[in-house]
Formats: sequence, structure tokens, C-alpha cells
Amino acid sequence: MFSNPKFLILLKKSSLAIYDTSGKLAHIDFPPEVVHDEQVADPLRFEEMVQKFLGEISLHEEKAIIVLSQELLHQKTLPISNEKDEDVKAKAFFDTLPFNSDDLAKMVLKRSDSVDLVATHKKLFQLIVAAAEKMGWHIEATVPLSVFGTIHDEENLRPETVKQILENMPLVGLANFLDNDKVGTSDPLSTQTPTKSSISKKTIILFLASLCIGIAGFFAVKTFFFHTRGGNSPTQNVVPTVVLSPSPSITASTSSESATVTGKKDIKVRIRNGTGTPGEAGKVRDEITKLGFKDIQVGNASTNSGQTTASFSARVAKDTKDEVESLLKKLFTKVLSSSAASESKFDIDIVTGK
Repeated sequence: MFSNPKFLILLKKSSLAIYDTSGKLAHIDFPPEVVHDEQVADPLRFEEMVQKFLGEISLHEEKAIIVLSQELLHQKTLPISNEKDEDVKAKAFFDTLPFNSDDLAKMVLKRSDSVDLVATHKKLFQLIVAAAEKMGWHIEATVPLSVFGTIHDEENLRPETVKQILENMPLVGLANFLDNDKVGTSDPLSTQTPTKSSISKKTIILFLASLCIGIAGFFAVKTFFFHTRGGNSPTQNVVPTVVLSPSPSITASTSSESATVTGKKDIKVRIRNGTGTPGEAGKVRDEITKLGFKDIQVGNASTNSGQTTASFSARVAKDTKDEVESLLKKLFTKVLSSSAASESKFDIDIVTGK
């Protein structure tokens, strides 16, 4: 689970700026021989400039998020349709972009009324993450600025805008390129021994792959002996699939039903007012109660939200989730759904927006 970072790093085509909730702290421009057309022409010098820039600010071991300006994003909005058509159109869009597929960070955001396709050149922010980590910083996320609504002045973000972004970690986590496109935070220029983090990830992958092979081998041997003993053809078994490179899509329909709760009275619901309008959370509570929920908490969000968000734990059955989403879409203009963090105390967590 994310904790609120103190700093926002705004990355543009040829510049970098650091903000906190008081405003812009520092700014650096990159010459065209270092950064050109969204690509890093001189990675070593680029990293040196970023490290020197962070060192001169006299801030150490800080948490921050990188926010990508509109000019770095390639976006397209699709109308809601069936999943197969959306996948075909998404692939066609990403294939038209002027970068190698290996250099693209891609994201699919499913909203209540549309599907947003977002892509950017990932080498640019990867190098910043690497340089920042060498200076003791921790980059918690890299997100597109566009998910926070229309920002009229990207040259100088207003303090209230910075505060809203830094405190809206559920949305940051949902639209994080570092997670959703599986972009590592290790130094892309380094040839040193892998860190403990990278070793553990590789170990997990190898373990899962070995487990999958072992299961497949077991069923193969079982089938062989079954046939050699003259038995009937065995019923078809579903062999678990280990996906090592999952889709970067953020989907509103992904949930696990293996441990679902059927009784709504056992589902814990939290509703927070993110509009600033008095009584907003109470109104939603009244509507949610009509659906049969009993354990409901209401309160205020730490900052106003531009859109309504709803996260659902694996305990919530799909039909219950669909019922809540349908209600929220009647009450609000924009609704963005996600899966709740495993450590969340609530099965359904709603923050009201527009």
C-alpha cells in the first residue's frame, strides 16, 4: 500500500521540476543533445544531470512520484464495447506509435463510459527512477497527469493541485506505470550484481515456472498410466497457467471469486466524501443501505476528488460488485473501479467525486 509522498516530480519533454505542497522548488532544462523527441540521446549525461540536480536541492531519502506531462503522453479514448473489440483497437493504436514496442509503457484505463489508451516512452522516466534511487530517493509511482483531470497550467502547478495529486494515492496506485507495465526500478545502465529485490523476483518467477512444469508433468504421467491400464479417457483437467508478462490493462472487471462473501451484511463498506459537498457521503450511504448492506462507515476524504472511485476486495462477489457499480454510475458522472489492496480493512471503499 502506498504512503503519501512529499514531493511531485513533473517530467516534460525537455525539463524536470520538483514540487511540494507549497509550490515549485526547483527546475532543470535538458539540452537537445541530451534529450530529443521524447528520447534520451545521452543516457549517461542525462543521469548525471538528474543526480546533480537532486543533490543541489539538499533533500535526501525522500519519497516522490513522477508525473508525466501531457506532451509526453500518447492517448486515445474508445467507446465502451466488448472486450475483444477493445483489445483489437488497443493493439492497433499502440502499434501506430513511433517507438519500438520494448520502449513503450502502455496502460488501458476502463472508465464507466469509455476506455482510455495511454502510452509513453518509458526510458525517460526509467532513467530518472534509477538516478533518484542512487541519491537515496524512493519513487513510488509514475503516473500520467491526465488522470487527474484538466490541468490548465503545466508550467507552474498550483499548490492545491499538487496537494490533490499527492493525497490521491488510490488513483496514483491505479494508474502507476511502474506497476501496470511491469517497469523495473533498477538502473537500466548498470551491469552490477542484481539487487536483493531483483533476485527475489527472479526466484519467484522460476519457482512458479517450475511449479507449472511439475503440475503439467504429473498430469502427463497420470494420463499415460491411465491409458496403459486400459481405462476410459480421463475427463479434461484445467492446468494452471503462469503468466509472467501480464497485460498492463487496468480493468474494472478483474476480481477473484474464490473467497467471495454472499451475505451483504458481512461486507464492510466505507464511503468518503471527496466532493466537499456536505452530506454527500450520507446520501450514498442511504442508497447503499437500500441494496442490503449493513456495515457502513462514512467520513470525509483528505482531498477533493475529480471523479468517484470504488475499490473492491476479493471477498465481494461479481454480481454484488456489478450492483454497486451500477448504482454509483446513476449517482455520479465518472466512476473508476479497481481491486482493493489485500491489506485493506474494507471490502468496498468508495470516494465520491463528480
